[in-house]
This record gives sequence, structure tokens and C-alpha cells, in this order.
Amino acid sequence: MKKLTKRLLTLGLLAAVPALAESWQTDIQKEHRALSKVYVENARMCTIIQSKIIKYKSDMRDDELAQATLKNYERQIKQYCDPILESQK
Repeated sequence: MKKLTKRLLTLGLLAAVPALAESWQTDIQKEHRALSKVYVENARMCTIIQSKIIKYKSDMRDDELAQATLKNYERQIKQYCDPILESQK
């Protein structure tokens, strides 16, 4: 009886290992796809913010609110463009 139980447990474990490996591989693929989407979105936002800064600087007023807006755009550049530049190193 003990041998039968051990064999059944062993068979159960052997059957579960490939399923777990497949599950881990699927999780890794999902994570890779999610990171790829984030990279694409960061690249898109980086391009948009860069063009906004160029346009904003050409039409910018000379007051505190305009300076604050420009600082915010520069903060967004760091947020979206820096991860892209770091990943290209």
C-alpha cells in the first residue's frame, strides 16, 4: 500500500512539473509583452513631449506660470525619455 501511494505521488509530481514550467514560461512571456508595451508607450510620449517643448519654447510667455509649465514638460521628458535612453546603453 505504501509503495502504491509513493508511486501515485511520484506520478502526480511528474505530471505537475511540466504544467508548472509551462505556466512560468507563459508568465515570463506576458511580462515581456507588458514591458514591450511600456517601452512603446514611453517612446510615443517622449516624441510628443519633445515636440510640445519645441513649440512651447517658441510661443512661450515671460512669466512664472510659463516657467512652471516648461519645468513640468522637462520633468515629463525625464519620465518618458530617460528609460528609453538607459535601455539603449
